[in-house]
Amino acid sequence: MKFKKYLFFIHIWVLNPILNILPWFWIDIFYDNQSHIGNAMHHPLYLFLWAISSARGFYKLSILYWQKRKFSYISILHRFLCIGMPVSCLIPYQLQNAGWLNDLHIWLAIGCVGGFIVEWLYYFYKQMLLISYEKILVLVFVFCTFLLFVPGHITSAAQTSFSLLVNITLYQLVFSGNHDKISA
Repeated sequence: MKFKKYLFFIHIWVLNPILNILPWFWIDIFYDNQSHIGNAMHHPLYLFLWAISSARGFYKLSILYWQKRKFSYISILHRFLCIGMPVSCLIPYQLQNAGWLNDLHIWLAIGCVGGFIVEWLYYFYKQMLLISYEKILVLVFVFCTFLLFVPGHITSAAQTSFSLLVNITLYQLVFSGNHDKISA
């Protein structure tokens, strides 16, 4: 478990933050989104690596935590949602494509991230009491939703905040060892 914890530490506290900080140097993160980096700026590899890094943390850490808490989740649904996130980054945006095709990557990403959040909301619903990091995860979901509503569209600020903060909170849930119940 120590080696696994070390690998997750490197992923969540080093690699994922680096991938989430890069947009600050490339774009206006409060206007543009990650797709802009991959398509308009011709960095599709960065976009795919960012999506893989984010989704890997969401997938593995959620499963580890749910198993730790003996929560019954739908494995195939969770797998589909977390695979759909990076797959959405493989669908290119090109002006000559039909409008629905250009929007396909957006709807796939929204559906998968939204489904991931619904999975966690279902978990929270099933729990009578939430521990401290579970409460923090709820606040992260609320904060990132707020980052969507302020500009009125998906921005890199919302995307990178969600990736970074959810993965860090999930890491803490899995590896903190602090699982005393705190009333909701």
